[in-house]
Amino acid sequence: MLLAHISDTHLGATQYGKEERENDFYNAFKEAIDIIIKEHVELVIHAGDIFDMPRPSGTAIVKLLDELKRLEEHNIRFVFVLGEHDISRLRATPVPSLYDKIKLATHLGNKDNNTIKVKDLTIVGYRKHRLNEISNLKDNLSRLKIEGKKILVLHQGLKEFHEYANELTHTDLPNDFDYYAMGHLHNKGEKLFNEFKGPVCYPGSTEITRFAEDENIEKGFYLVDLSNNTNTTWIKLDIRQHISVNYDETKMEEIIEEIKKAHKKPIVKVLLKDPSKREIVRRLEEYALHVIPQYVRKGYTLSTNKERSNIHDEMMKCAEKILGSRDKANFAINELLETLLTNEDDALEILWNAYKNKRFG
Repeated sequence: MLLAHISDTHLGATQYGKEERENDFYNAFKEAIDIIIKEHVELVIHAGDIFDMPRPSGTAIVKLLDELKRLEEHNIRFVFVLGEHDISRLRATPVPSLYDKIKLATHLGNKDNNTIKVKDLTIVGYRKHRLNEISNLKDNLSRLKIEGKKILVLHQGLKEFHEYANELTHTDLPNDFDYYAMGHLHNKGEKLFNEFKGPVCYPGSTEITRFAEDENIEKGFYLVDLSNNTNTTWIKLDIRQHISVNYDETKMEEIIEEIKKAHKKPIVKVLLKDPSKREIVRRLEEYALHVIPQYVRKGYTLSTNKERSNIHDEMMKCAEKILGSRDKANFAINELLETLLTNEDDALEILWNAYKNKRFG
C-alpha cells in the first residue's frame, strides 16, 4: 500500500498581514494533493494542525473541502487526527470533524474512534494531548496490542527530535508498529530507533511558519510504501522562497539580482549593522513580498520579525519559573495567551472551565 503522510498544513494562516501568504498555505496543500493523486496514493494520513486556528475562516474551510472532494473523486481516503490548532478550548465541535460527518474524511483519535482498518492495515491515532493529559496518553499507548501491519498517528513532540518539545520520548511508544506518522514539529525528521519495527517520521509543516534559524526552509511530506518493508520518500514542495542576505553596499545590485531570480516575490531577511539604513529595506521591498530587517549590535542580533521564533521557548521558561509549574506555564502560554489576545470572552470561559474542573487545585 502506498500512503501519504502530511501534517501541519495550517490552512488559513496569514503572515505579515499579506493575502499572498495566506494563499501560499493553500497552494502548498493543493500541490501536495496534486502529487498524491499523480502518484496513485491510496490513503492520506494528516497528523494534525489542519487549520491554523480552531475557528478557521470560511475561505480555509472551503479550500480544504475542495481538496477533499478531489481526493474522493480518485477514491483516496483521508484520515486525520487533531492538533492543538484544530481544537477549541471551549466545548465546541472541532471544525475538521465536520468533514467526517459528510463522509469526506475520517476523524481518528476521538473517544469513540481511535482505530480503523484499511484493507490489511490498522491505523491507531490520538488527538493532541496537553501536558496535563500526557499520563493518560502514555497509559493508552502502553496498552496497545494489535496484530498485523499497523501505523500509529500522533500530534506530539518527541524529545529526541526537539529538546523543548519533550512531551514524550521514543520509549513511551510501542515498538512494534510499521510506521509512526507524527505531527506537531515543523521540521522534517526521521529516525529508526533500536528495537523499533518501523521509522518515526515528522514530515514538517507544508509552509514556512517562522522564518527563523530553528525552522528549515524546505517543506514537504512523505510518501510511504508499505508493500513489503516500510520505505519512505520525502517529497519537497515548491513554496515561496525565503532568502537571507547580509547587507553589503558594494554588492547591493548583486543582492537585488539574486532576489529577482525567485519565481515569486520572496520573503527576504536582511542583516544590517546600522539601524539607520532603513532605505535599504525600502529598496528591497520593491522586489520582495516582505522584508524582515535584522540589526546586529555588539555581538547579538535584534530582529524586528514579529513571529514567535525562540521567544516562545523563553516565555515558557519565564512562565514556569514565575508560576512554579510546567503545567501552569503551558496553560498560560499555549492555551490562554493566544485566546486572550483575540477574544476576551473565550479567555474568560477557558479560565472558568479550569477553575470549575479544579485543574490546578
